[in-house]
Amino acid sequence: MSTTSIGAALATPSSARRDIMILLLSVAGGSVDAVIILGFNVLTAAQTGNTILLAVSLAQGRFSTGFYAAVSAFAYMVGAAVGELVVGKRRGSASWLSPVGRGLVAELIALGSLLGSWRLAGPSPALGTTAVPVAIAAIAMGVQSAVVLRLHVGPTTTYVTGTLTSLATKIVRGLYIIKKAPAATTYAQDANSAILWSSKGPVIYGVDWLVYAGGACVSALLFLRVREAALALPMAAIVAAIIAGVSRRWDPER
Repeated sequence: MSTTSIGAALATPSSARRDIMILLLSVAGGSVDAVIILGFNVLTAAQTGNTILLAVSLAQGRFSTGFYAAVSAFAYMVGAAVGELVVGKRRGSASWLSPVGRGLVAELIALGSLLGSWRLAGPSPALGTTAVPVAIAAIAMGVQSAVVLRLHVGPTTTYVTGTLTSLATKIVRGLYIIKKAPAATTYAQDANSAILWSSKGPVIYGVDWLVYAGGACVSALLFLRVREAALALPMAAIVAAIIAGVSRRWDPER
């Protein structure tokens, strides 16, 4: 495959490849939040929960926790803005990476910087020093959220409230459609199966939630043993997502 065709493939990935990329990025999103909450007691992707954490911390006078939450919320918005700038930039003719690919590379660089800054901070860093890893992690998650918005409208990879809502409502809608469809024909059975397993059906939302939770669980277990080196899991997931975007071997629809 030429560099031009590779770039075109990532610019317009099939729905199957998009789903694979979404699931890999869900591993990254759940993993980063699990590692950061264990390390700093703050969320960097799920900003709904982080906002509540900020409000409660201020109400209780726990200003150190509130400080981290405020840093995370602000840095997340910065990351989302940076991500939009990266994915919104027109792809150069000499580049084989699409805007989505560049966004994932930017996130990967941010996570690499997070790992390095955490290592430099040491086991007992000062309050101001630990704010740096929290900010970098939130920036990375903001970038990822912007990238996912460009991929498609579907499961999220950095927070799951909307995913669970969509899962429940789509199950009900799917059951209603199946009930109305004539069940006697093979065509109807195939159509019902397509409804459930399509990229807009309920199955992908349920799988996305399980993958997100699984990534968080595995990273938490890794953190208890190797601490910040557990960030290797989300970084590997992002690399795999970049490969999935450009490789036809990952494309069941080709």
